[in-house]
Amino acid sequence: MQLSLRLNLSLYHYKKKEYSDCINQCNIIVENLINLEDILSYYENESSCQECNEEEQTEGKTKGVAMDEETSRATDECCSRYIIKKDTLIKIFLRRASAFLHVQDYDKCRENITLIRRVDKQNEEAINLEKKMCIDLSIYEQKQRELYRKMCSMGLPPGKDNVKGSIQKEHKM
Repeated sequence: MQLSLRLNLSLYHYKKKEYSDCINQCNIIVENLINLEDILSYYENESSCQECNEEEQTEGKTKGVAMDEETSRATDECCSRYIIKKDTLIKIFLRRASAFLHVQDYDKCRENITLIRRVDKQNEEAINLEKKMCIDLSIYEQKQRELYRKMCSMGLPPGKDNVKGSIQKEHKM
């Protein structure tokens, strides 16, 4: 299937709160990407290059028009190698991270947020999602501790104590 159709399917499943199906659609998209690591590295380097270029322009070290045209052509050629845009890639990882957060798989959510940060360090949605994950994780851990305390304080059920006690009485006789 086409990339856009898979994206729409993942959005459909996400809105219907069918998070496992949303994750599956996103996984299919990511699996079909050739050289994902290269794509991530390219966008990571591209963002760092853009930051360098912005710093150079603010310092007044702008280059000639001919150099700008050459660099833009080289960038277009590199970008055409990859079939997915940076925004689309971020959208996939955000959707996947959010779905993992809803199913309380915090490790995989964190992995996807890390991938987003690798491509775009200042992505606001990723930052907000990470904050939400930390809050949800602390609430989850607190509930787990409470549940553990309740289970430990309950002890053995009454029927098992009686059986154990009657067996010990028989051995003494």
